[in-house]
Amino acid sequence: MIIDPVKVEFKKLIDWLKRKESRDIKIRLDRLFDYVNSKQLNYHQSKFIRKLARSYKKKFGLKKKEILEELEKKIYPELGNALLVVKPKIEPKYAQIIIAEELK
Repeated sequence: MIIDPVKVEFKKLIDWLKRKESRDIKIRLDRLFDYVNSKQLNYHQSKFIRKLARSYKKKFGLKKKEILEELEKKIYPELGNALLVVKPKIEPKYAQIIIAEELK
């Protein structure tokens, strides 16, 4: 589940690019989205991704494969040193405490 609004907007761009494309391009687009989704974006990186997502929706005349190649050239170097997203681990002891309190 994606919570970050920048990543949601980027996902919409990827979904738009995947329409009526070959399987290879869809796989590359999914790989690009998974890469962006796995990174923890700081302020400048999120502005960069948002700017890219908004600018490519307005570009007509470019083939989707050309857009994908440009995105890959720009995104991979920019997010190369970004931290990975740390997903919180849910521990069962919290659930046990809540259940025990409700049973009282």
